[in-house]
Amino acid sequence: MAYLHGLVWWSSRMPRVVPLAVACGLLVGCGRAPLRELDDVRLEPGETHDGERHLTLRARLPFLPGDADDLVLEVPPVVETWEARVDDEVVARWERPTGTAGVPGVATVLVPLRRSQLGRPLTLSIASRHLHIGPMAPLHLGARSDVVGAIVARDLGPLAVAGLLAIAGLLVLSTLIAAERERRPRVALGVTLLSLSAYVANYTQVRDLVVHAPRAFTIAWGLGIPWAAWGVVVLTRELVALPPEGRSARALGRSERALVVVAGLYTLVAVGGQLLLSVLPASVARPYYAILIPLDVTVRLAVAATVAVVVPAVATVARRDRSALFVLLGVGALGTSTAIDVGLYAAGAKHRWTSDVAWGALGLGVALVASFGARFAALNRAVEAHAADLQRRSQERDALVHELHDGLGSLVTNIRMLVGVGERVPDTSQYGAIGGLAEEALYELRAFTHATREEASTWDATVADLRHATSTLVSPHGRPFEVDARVLPDAPLPTSVTLLHVSRVAREAVMNAVKHTPAGRIDVRLVVDAQRLTLEVEDGGKGSEMNTDGDAEVAAPGWLSGGVGMESMRARAQALRGTLTIEKTRGTLV
Repeated sequence: MAYLHGLVWWSSRMPRVVPLAVACGLLVGCGRAPLRELDDVRLEPGETHDGERHLTLRARLPFLPGDADDLVLEVPPVVETWEARVDDEVVARWERPTGTAGVPGVATVLVPLRRSQLGRPLTLSIASRHLHIGPMAPLHLGARSDVVGAIVARDLGPLAVAGLLAIAGLLVLSTLIAAERERRPRVALGVTLLSLSAYVANYTQVRDLVVHAPRAFTIAWGLGIPWAAWGVVVLTRELVALPPEGRSARALGRSERALVVVAGLYTLVAVGGQLLLSVLPASVARPYYAILIPLDVTVRLAVAATVAVVVPAVATVARRDRSALFVLLGVGALGTSTAIDVGLYAAGAKHRWTSDVAWGALGLGVALVASFGARFAALNRAVEAHAADLQRRSQERDALVHELHDGLGSLVTNIRMLVGVGERVPDTSQYGAIGGLAEEALYELRAFTHATREEASTWDATVADLRHATSTLVSPHGRPFEVDARVLPDAPLPTSVTLLHVSRVAREAVMNAVKHTPAGRIDVRLVVDAQRLTLEVEDGGKGSEMNTDGDAEVAAPGWLSGGVGMESMRARAQALRGTLTIEKTRGTLV
């Protein structure tokens, strides 16, 4: 779950860095001289010619203390064409770029002024085909350094987030690739949609300073806001553990389908309309914006409806998971920003195209990932571990079935053969062989059932079984023996296959020691640590006369497995990535 780890890292640091950046911006702003807002501003509506409305703004430039001559007038975004004069001298002009008929010019401009022009009348002539005409914020006057400092202080927080999001771009890309590899397409979809929201939020913060491309802004806005709301719903459905058939899950499903329709309609109108306006006469601009602005308010209301759907879903989880409370804060931020936007539109306030909803949607998305991302990743890791455990158990079960077939099956086959021979040629000596094979089969069955019992999967049970088996094999021959077991605290718990192999190897080695060394002590040693298991069987006689390929073999990590004969023991050792070692000194060490 690399992509969720990355998102959690990103989201957990953004809430810490953003307030710090905003605080620094406030400190920078507090250290600057206050700007002087133009007062006694008069607006004089003019005539309308060919769908173009005219407006004249008149004011008097105030006097400023000091002797600094590098003064500027901050003219906020003005729709669409305007010209500024001090007395009869033109000091600045903004004209709509060619090919963007009907599109507002929305760039903040710093108009240079001389100190000698203070106290003189200012005239701002505006022409527009847009529904909104006039500046979107008050005009400010001050020294250039003070004005620039105020702009930086005002936008430092959002610009800091812009920088963070630019740095996080590669991270987002990597998370999308990882999500695709792990087949989590809806998580990738939610991240992509919220990335659009982040782009729009940053674009709207920076455009007033450096961007003179209002059509691109409108297109970006149309792509960003409604799709971001869809991204919030997608991430909520993916990250918040909701009952599939519950009321909240069904409400989120309906909300997602509705947002897709609203987002598609808004994108069609915003993007398609802008493309058409570049080739159609300017007279169609007014009806176009008459449709776009109410639709824009509708989109914000759809985002507010998203809040109304997400809150109950998250509240359901918040009862058992306190991390969901952080999501409720994000929901509150989105609801507040939406209320501000819709309220300003409803009040008819003159303000620039806001990015409040975009920031709110982004904040809610970050809250979702920060709250549930880590838990979701942990759950996925648990699922992966469980799947690996199931696969391991399946492999163990197959190995045990193979053991049962090879061990017990061959013994039963031999019994059937001896019984068949006894029926044709009566010979009482066959009964002893049949009894021995039957006893061997019973031992195989007991060893198999013991290894597969869950309570037997401990080293204590393994050591006890090892002592019992050694005693059963050695005691009837009157020979001394000792079983020494050392299991270190860091040793992992044994698996069923491991227990079966240890039991088989120990039994086979002890049986060989009893058969081939008629006298002497038999020692069984078991040492288990975190890295390896060592099982040794040593007799105190003159040495085994078993046929081996050489005096010794090089040992390697691994465990042995039972069977009949050295080749069987060696094959079992290789199956568990180990080898069999035989050393001949006074006795035989296996």
